[in-house]
Amino acid sequence: MYVLILFHECIRKYEVYTLNWENDTLDASTLVAAPNAGTIAITSAQSFGSEAKDNSAIRLYRQDGNFIAKIELPSFSLLYFAWTSVTRLLCVSTTGRVLVYSSQGKRKPECSFNMGREALEMGIESCQVFRCQKGKTGLAVLCKTGRFYLTNDCEEVTLWRTREVMGKAASPNCWTVLSKDEQTKVFCAFGNEVYILSREFPSEHVVLPFPTVVKSYTALSISPDKLKVALLSGEGLVQVCSSSFTDIYCEFYSAVGPNVRYFLWCGNEAIFISDSSQCTFTGLDNESLSFSFDSSHAVCQEVDGIRVFSARSHEFFSLVHPSLSQIFSVGSLSPAAFLFIAYMEYTKKNYNAYEYVRMIQNQMHEAVLKCIEGAENSFDPPTQKKLLRAASFGKVFAPDAEVARYTSTCRILRMLNNLRQARCAIPLTYCHVSEEEGVNRVVMHWATENVRNESLSDDLIVSQIRAKSAEFPNLSKAAIAEIAVKFKRTELAAKLLNYEGNLACQVLMLMTLGQKEKALARAAQSKDPELIYFVILKLISSMQRLCDFDLLIRNFEIPFTLYKLYIREDNPQQLKYVFEETDDFLGQAEYHLKCCIEQSLFDVTGKIESAKMAQNCFAVAKDDFFSSQMADYFKLLNLQAEMEEKYGEMLVDCSLRETVKRLFLANEAARAEEMQKQFKISDSQFARWKVEVLAQLSKWQELETWSKSRNFPVSTRALVEIYVDHEKFAEARKLLPRASQEDKLWILIKLGEFEEAASAALQRNDEKSLNRILSLCVIKKSPCHAAVQAMRDRYYSSKRGNK
Repeated sequence: MYVLILFHECIRKYEVYTLNWENDTLDASTLVAAPNAGTIAITSAQSFGSEAKDNSAIRLYRQDGNFIAKIELPSFSLLYFAWTSVTRLLCVSTTGRVLVYSSQGKRKPECSFNMGREALEMGIESCQVFRCQKGKTGLAVLCKTGRFYLTNDCEEVTLWRTREVMGKAASPNCWTVLSKDEQTKVFCAFGNEVYILSREFPSEHVVLPFPTVVKSYTALSISPDKLKVALLSGEGLVQVCSSSFTDIYCEFYSAVGPNVRYFLWCGNEAIFISDSSQCTFTGLDNESLSFSFDSSHAVCQEVDGIRVFSARSHEFFSLVHPSLSQIFSVGSLSPAAFLFIAYMEYTKKNYNAYEYVRMIQNQMHEAVLKCIEGAENSFDPPTQKKLLRAASFGKVFAPDAEVARYTSTCRILRMLNNLRQARCAIPLTYCHVSEEEGVNRVVMHWATENVRNESLSDDLIVSQIRAKSAEFPNLSKAAIAEIAVKFKRTELAAKLLNYEGNLACQVLMLMTLGQKEKALARAAQSKDPELIYFVILKLISSMQRLCDFDLLIRNFEIPFTLYKLYIREDNPQQLKYVFEETDDFLGQAEYHLKCCIEQSLFDVTGKIESAKMAQNCFAVAKDDFFSSQMADYFKLLNLQAEMEEKYGEMLVDCSLRETVKRLFLANEAARAEEMQKQFKISDSQFARWKVEVLAQLSKWQELETWSKSRNFPVSTRALVEIYVDHEKFAEARKLLPRASQEDKLWILIKLGEFEEAASAALQRNDEKSLNRILSLCVIKKSPCHAAVQAMRDRYYSSKRGNK
């Protein structure tokens, strides 16, 4: 372990492991490590944006460099990959498709998702993961259209879009995401302008508090505690302020060249900047420390420091905790420093130990606490032991000082030191254990060891895991069941799944165990259509005979309904078989009716047969309305088939109206009257169709004579509409004398006689009609607009006079 001194802060460098992998070229685009000392994922630079014919591959390693698995990504254009807080690997394509893998390299198809239609159609320019509340991991993408799409939880995806920056056609130079206090915002920089984007509010142009104005920003970074934001300009100037952009902390020029590869926070009080060979640590007091790397490296940020991976080593850099500075600083006068010195003198059997104890007798509680804190934040086991023994020595003089914390710290540090050993290779820090994700990793490792131990019975393991679940409710029993399957303990896996709260994970593992009926029952219990369809498709592909699947799925109402919806489009013949097997006559009728509609117009016989079968099914189902309707449709099809043979025209699937009009055109009036009786057509409707045919044949004299008859069943308005449609305005005007006052007004408006219509409306004091006529004059730009306006003004004048 090395300590690098800044002015107020110290940076601690600790060599965690000597690696034995063969990765000589590491950079930011090829290596990502899961948070809290999780799995490492590495891919070659050639895997990004590859064509469909090329296969991308990602290799997974433990923290000590030992190989775990290889993930093949066939026909996948990889853009970005990152880990979630629950150690799941997200692989994002250039079209927004997201594949999800476990830390063991196993695909999680039920967790895959996409980032929306715009990403699919237009493509993605860049993306980032970000941490949300309650340990959730979000994903944000910047589409090539310049719009941001985000989800705050990659486990339960709900997409949303930020507001746009008005007037900015190009994409931002750099951007990052801040999720804090139940609000998620995107910070993006266009040149030297910074904007805040959110879902609820318009884009906000930030007034930066810095005295120095830069040309453009190239990188943004938010501190782990989400209270500070650092901005890097193209000139190498680093500016640090609060995440609310109100308080300024510092400004300094970086000693690293223009080709910055990493711009990260080391803890919450120092910034790490690096290019291909040189790096600097800079505290908020502007004091910097620079050094060089011997080989290519990759850097990953943790909540309390950074991990640096090279071809041969894994190093961890973090800020030295204040308690350690108080104890080990040269000339320190803190109570903890005196207690540590007293203990060291005591081990040498030097009486000066008691002199130091007397000096801090009234501050012994504080000294013990600081020694415990120092041990918690030390990465070196010998130093931990010395500090804890010093705390124990101090407790002799203050027996009630931090009893519970001392015991807890001893237990946790013992566990952490064992986890760092090569057998586990999980180099967690005490800070990670205080995080929920770190605790879950430790508990999962404990569960794995129990499953691996063949001397423990299944029932004992289940009871132990259930007991732990009460203390750690987020413990995934499905993940432990997956490990049990790996060690061929399928019965144990089945028992564990009975206590899994996440139905999606439970269903997937039940499918893996071959418990198909139980998996379908659990999917139906979830009432999640996507999960149910996933199980249905898996069962269809795995079962050799489809009839066996049909017999199985009938026992589950919701899956059976969704299955019928699926095969309605995918396999209609199978849908007919299902309807027949379940005596669903309404379903059969619907199927035959659809076949009738989709049948070719040239296959008249097939249409008629389908219509007849649909009618029979409706009759068996005792649906009188649809049965009678299908009977009429069947008669109409037969009549149209006869007319096609007689007249040589396509009439099948024409409407009843078109069929009757075709008979009138063929001088088959008697046959048309038979159809009126057969299909119960009203006299007014039948006469209307006959009038339309007379107008189509230009038999205006015959139509006029018939319209003057006493029992003419067509309304005046309907007759006017037919005249106007054929531009027979004079004939339409002849109908004015026999029209009612209301119809007269309507006819004049229909004929475009706006001035005369306005006069009639004025005589009737019809304000509504006057306003409507005036509006029509404006729309049609009628020359009588002024006259109509004058009439309406006269109406309002007389109205006011009457008052």
